[in-house]
Amino acid sequence: MDRELVKGVSERSKRERWPFPRTLEALKEAGVASYRFDVATCETAFLGSQGESFAEPLTGSESVEIAPGLNPAAVIAAIKHHMMERTPFLDFRREVALAGVATWEVDLLARTCTYFGRDGATHVEQVPAVTP
Repeated sequence: MDRELVKGVSERSKRERWPFPRTLEALKEAGVASYRFDVATCETAFLGSQGESFAEPLTGSESVEIAPGLNPAAVIAAIKHHMMERTPFLDFRREVALAGVATWEVDLLARTCTYFGRDGATHVEQVPAVTP
């Protein structure tokens, strides 16, 4: 896994508001197998296909309050809003926090994103293929 390439993809995808499937493919090409995002700390922990890992904080983010329970319908609504409006990443983060998401984990090989609530509940989304 190329740490600098991963950081570049992560920064550019947020800045340019890439569709999530495009971000997933670019991270996969950089050697990422999975990653976990902590909503409260705004830190991403990347895991490479060879077991290597590193954590990367997102600077300049304001704190968010995470709802005590996961609301899957609100998570789905936040995802759709983010996809349709191409909202900034930090707006999406705030919306899923209100929906009760404490962390999410993306498995790039399985193409799944699992959202975890503080209450132990989970919601899994399949990541669609990249469309031209």
